Amino acid sequence: MFYHISLEHEILLHPRYFGPNLLNTVKQKLFTEVEGTCTGKYGFVIAVTTIDNIGAGVIQPGRGFVLYPVKYKAIVFRPFKGEVVDAVVTQVNKVGLFTEIGPMSCFISRHSIPSEMEFDPNSNPPCYKTTDEDIVIQQDDEIRLKIVGTRVDKNDITLYTYPENWRAFKAQIAAQYSGARLKVASNSPAFTFGQTNRTLAFLNNFPLGKVRVSTVALVST
Repeated sequence: MFYHISLEHEILLHPRYFGPNLLNTVKQKLFTEVEGTCTGKYGFVIAVTTIDNIGAGVIQPGRGFVLYPVKYKAIVFRPFKGEVVDAVVTQVNKVGLFTEIGPMSCFISRHSIPSEMEFDPNSNPPCYKTTDEDIVIQQDDEIRLKIVGTRVDKNDITLYTYPENWRAFKAQIAAQYSGARLKVASNSPAFTFGQTNRTLAFLNNFPLGKVRVSTVALVST
């Protein structure tokens, strides 16, 4: 999911920046232009960690601009098939769930939520829940998704998950963790995310290494 990799980028600089602070300007433009962006190949650039080299500038004929090749290292966020991720529910309505996975904004269709869960618009806040209210999904809840496929475009990545054996897994977890509260994760067939402007603060709020491969997240009451 998180990788520390070497990347390259070209900075186009206007002549008005030519002066004693030229290199600092190139560095600042690098941060501005790459942090928070998304590419299909590398995913989201969370933060630039080091700038390894700023090459010699190349004057653009007829314009006066100079193009600087820059090599740098950055932390990137890239989901892959088979990966399990934790998400936070940001909005619940009759058409489904809106969630965030760090910089990813994900929509989970109503048709991908287990059939025994119904939308309750009169609840405060609105939620999806089972008849006995043993399982509830509402705003700010943590849920869990398993990625089973990706489609890479130029500026975004589409993720796919699939329905697992919900009833059997629910019974297994309930038997293993008696008295705990279960929160259902998405079986979304597809959702797409674009870019947001997040940096290293994102890393401090995203738990690593505590996921369980399933479509159910266990949350203590």
